[in-house]
Formats: sequence, C-alpha cells, structure tokens
Amino acid sequence: MKGKARFPVILVWAFLILTLAALVPAGSHPAVAQNRDIGGVGPAPGESGPAAAAWLYVVGINDYQYVQKLKTATADAQAVRDLLFQKYQFDRSRLGERYDKEATRELIINDLYALARKLSPEDSLFIFYAGHGYEDKIMNQGYWIPVDAKPGNIASYISNSDIRTALAGIPARHIWLVSDSCFSGTLLGERSLPEAIDDRYYREKYKLPSRQVMTSGGNEPVSDQSGSRDCQSHSVFSCYFLKTLRNSSKTYLTPTELFPEVAHIVSLNSNQTPVLGDLRQAGHEGGEFILIARATVSQPSPVALPAPTAPAAAPAPSYAGADTSTLQDLEKRAGQREEADKARQQQLGVEKKKYATDLETYYQKVSSLERRATLTPAEKAAAWADFLSKFPADHPTWGQNPQAQAAQTRKSYWEAEANKAPAKAVSLPVAQAPTPVAHAIVPVQRPAPPSAEFSPPDAKGGPMVFVKDFNFYIDKFEVTNQDFQQCVTAGECQPNKKFKGFTEPTQPVVGVRQENARAYCQWAGKRLPTSSEWTRAAQGTDGRAYPWGNSEPTCNQANFSDCNFSGKTVPVGSTPAGASPYGALDMSGNAYEWVQEDGVLRGGSYINNGNLIKTTSKLDDQTITGVDKDYGIRCAHN
Repeated sequence: MKGKARFPVILVWAFLILTLAALVPAGSHPAVAQNRDIGGVGPAPGESGPAAAAWLYVVGINDYQYVQKLKTATADAQAVRDLLFQKYQFDRSRLGERYDKEATRELIINDLYALARKLSPEDSLFIFYAGHGYEDKIMNQGYWIPVDAKPGNIASYISNSDIRTALAGIPARHIWLVSDSCFSGTLLGERSLPEAIDDRYYREKYKLPSRQVMTSGGNEPVSDQSGSRDCQSHSVFSCYFLKTLRNSSKTYLTPTELFPEVAHIVSLNSNQTPVLGDLRQAGHEGGEFILIARATVSQPSPVALPAPTAPAAAPAPSYAGADTSTLQDLEKRAGQREEADKARQQQLGVEKKKYATDLETYYQKVSSLERRATLTPAEKAAAWADFLSKFPADHPTWGQNPQAQAAQTRKSYWEAEANKAPAKAVSLPVAQAPTPVAHAIVPVQRPAPPSAEFSPPDAKGGPMVFVKDFNFYIDKFEVTNQDFQQCVTAGECQPNKKFKGFTEPTQPVVGVRQENARAYCQWAGKRLPTSSEWTRAAQGTDGRAYPWGNSEPTCNQANFSDCNFSGKTVPVGSTPAGASPYGALDMSGNAYEWVQEDGVLRGGSYINNGNLIKTTSKLDDQTITGVDKDYGIRCAHN
C-alpha cells in the first residue's frame, strides 16, 4: 500500500460524514467562497429557509499543527464537494466548508450547532470530514482530530459523542455521514438490506427521518493514498466512492444502493472493509437519504483539459424553491392505489361474510327438507346437488366449504336410494268371469329402522349409535389408545404425542393433530363429523344445554374440572349417566373432539369447568397445533 495510513499521530483517521440530501434545484457553479464560516451562508438566524433544501458541510485537513501531516484529505473533501454540485441537486448558497488552519475544534463545533439553528425539519444535510482520527480503547470512544489538536490531550479532540449530540439536535429530516476513516465503528448501529428498491421504497423512505453513516473501514487503520495510478491524489476509499457516484446513471440513489459496489471495489484493492450503518441515538427512524440527479449532467471528458485560468466572478445565487413534483406525483399515485386496494379488501370482507352466512343458512334448509317424508329420494338428492352447485367444496374466491363433504355424502346416499329398482307390476289376462276368492290381509313389510347401537360392516373401531332424527351414525365412545394404535401399526396414522398418565389402552387417545384425526377416521371407514352434526348428536332435537338435559353437571355425568379424577382423562364410558339422547357417551368433558371444520374442537375436556362443556361449547382457533393432552377423536358414518 502506497502512502501513509490515516490514524492519529501515525494512525490517521479520514472521517467522511455525509448527511442525507433532499430535493434541491440545479444551481450555478461559482468559485469557492472566501468566507467558509457556516454562519455566513444560508438564511439569517430566525428566518425560514425554503422547503426541502439540501445543505453541504465539508471538512478536510492536511496541514496539522502538532501531528503528522496528511497528503490527500483536503483533496478528497473538495472532490466530493465538486462532484455533488456538478451531478446532484445541491446549491452553493447552502455550503459550509473548513480546510486546514480553519478546521479548529472550536470552529467545527460552532458550525455543527449553527446548522441546528438554520435547518428546517424538511431540510437535508450532507457532512464530509477527512482528517486524522483516534480510538480510546479503554473508553471505547472514537475522535476526530481537528487541526489544532495536541497529542495526548483528549480535551482538544472532537469525540463521537460530541458529533452524535450535535447531529441529534439538527432538525433536518435526513443526515448522511460517510467516514473514510479508522476507528469509527462506535458510531454505528445495525441495519439490514431491503427486499426491493422501487418507487414506493423511495417515497416511503423519504418520509421517515434518517441518520446514516458510511465508513471506509471498521475500527482499523485506512489508507491515505491509493496504489491505483488514476487515484494518486485520493485515498483508496475516496477514489472509488467518487468513481461510483460519477458513473451512476440512476435518477435516485440511496446509501443502501451505493454501498455494495463501493465496498466490493475497496476491499479488492486494499486491506480495509467499508461499513454502512445507522447513527446510534441520533433520531434515525428507518428513512433513507436520496441523492437526486440533475436533469442533465455532462460527464467528464476523457481527454486532457487546458491549464486552468483564473476563476470567473461568481453570479449571485438564485433559489426559487425545490421542485418536488416528481415525489409528489409518486406519492399521489401510490396513495390512490393503496386506497383502491383498501376499498376492495373491505368489500371482499363484506362479501365473504355474507357468503359464509348464506352457506350455513342454505345447509340448514336442505337438512330440514331431507327429513320431510313427502319428498322422494331423488328430490332430496337434487336438493343436495343444488347446495353443492351454489357452494362448491373449494370456491376460487371464498375458499373451502366446510359442509361440502357431508353434503356430498348425503347426495350420494339419496341417489343410491333413488336408483333402487322398484317392484315390477305383473300383467294378468282378463278373465271373463272372475271367481270370487277370499282375500287374506297381508301387512306391508317395511324395512326395519337401524338399531340404536350398530357397527357398520365396513368400519373399524368401537360401536356407533344411530342419530335417528338426522340420519347418520356417530361413535358411541371417544377413540381409545388401543384403537388408534391399530391405525399407527397399519401405517395409516402418524404416532400421537404421548403424555404420562394418558396412555392406558381404554383412555381416549390425545395429543392428536387434526390431520391425523382425519387419517384415523378414514382408515376406520368413517369420517370426522361436521360441527353441526356433532351438536345434533349431543343435544338431540330439544336444544338441551348438556347431553343429559339442562341440569348442572355432576361427576357421574362427566369428567370435568370439579371432579377428583387426578387431573387426567378417564377410560371411555366411565360416566354413563351423561349419555346423549342417542346413547353417545363422554360428549361433555374428558377430551376435546376434532370436527371437520379447520381448527375446531367440540365438547370441552377434563380441565374445563361446567360452563365450558356444554353442547354448544367449542374451541375455534386457526393457530391450534393439536398436540395438547386433551385433543381427541370421535368419528361419524353415513
């Protein structure tokens, strides 16, 4: 590495501080003002400057009084200043700069506090510092070294705490600090890269305050000169920082976009690794500084330029206010789209709720028609077909129909009934004179109703009871551990989660996820009941509060929290006095039971009180994981 490293007294610190620039119109390019005091530029104290003005404050120090001199710091600072004026929307009427003998501790501190009085909440500030730096490892504190600093005299340095306090008091919306220096890590907070950078990203980030820092390295010495032939007058970081800015063709450019390319090139050409972060404890709220290119920017010519002549007199600065039309247009478009999306989502919510209400109402009406003896099986099948045509199993807009499986089952059943061959009529020859005979009265043979307790021939598991008023079967008992283990052994069910004290063969199986409950019922030749079917099996036709009636529960009727059953489930069928109108046991308490609807369990469990084990009780939570020690199974059958 050629040249000296920037660090205090042998270790040189080049500290670039940039503050996030906002919208400023293109301006003239006059010669550098002789009066570089920040107090002599911009509006007078007490006056309000134009909205969204961009300020630039630059410090570069080569000619130190008491410590080793530098070679490129002043040139780095002036080159960054000139490029920002040439290519981006900065105006020299809002420039403050300090070089060499003017960059004393007193003047720099005064300048920073003067900025706090002059900038408005809509303004942006870009500060660039290039000079020595120092790190106090005991205090974990970094320092700028002003031109009049004395070695070993910490009071003559400018600490990171001083910088942070000053910047926190400046009311600007955006501040960007770029540090070509060592020992600047104590200023930084963590940050993460955005998922995408687009017009909306710029609009949102512009609205939020920002305090950002880019450094040429971490807590390490950094180069005062580049080894590259075309960067002899700049440090390696400043050289590639300037090149990246100069070569960018983007209209909007943020630190987040600029940093990766600069960091990559610098790390390839030196032993330092640039860092980008947020200024700690200084008012950063997640925004971004946005450099905005001028409408037309002439790129530097590759040919040699003539010798410089004396600078022309600077024209009087003229400023008519920031042109914010581009961002205003983006903000308007994004706002309109957001309002349209919000209105559409609200409308979809209303329509989805109405769809769900209509679905349940229609289902109840078809279920009621199904019980009408005056309708034929074909008519009942047609009613269910009509329901499914209006409310399909998986609607493209409104989602899944939780009643579809039950409806399809009922439709198939009535279609089968309708297709049964009727008795054929027998044609007899016409008799001339029929002979009278005595007629015996033969009673009509009607099919016997299903028994109250029955196990379908194609089903596994325990016995089922017939819910005669609603034409389906449901398990008499909750599924036991021994029944569920048969499904696991057959390879059709995943093992349930085991809990100590809940694994006896005749206890209800628990720790079962809903999808595993569906798998068991399917393996057993059955299905999960719908929530409405479960309610009918538990309360019958009179809407009773509990399966046994309306009286408060006792320990002879249910296993619930008031009973002394050692805080766990009991073998199925242990409380026969709590049977439902159709003979189903343990429908209140003992273990919750999964139904078809996603995330829904019914019946309460041993941990619930009497109010939570009623026939209307349910646990309805889409986040249920289904591994608790009171989640069980009860199946149904057509």
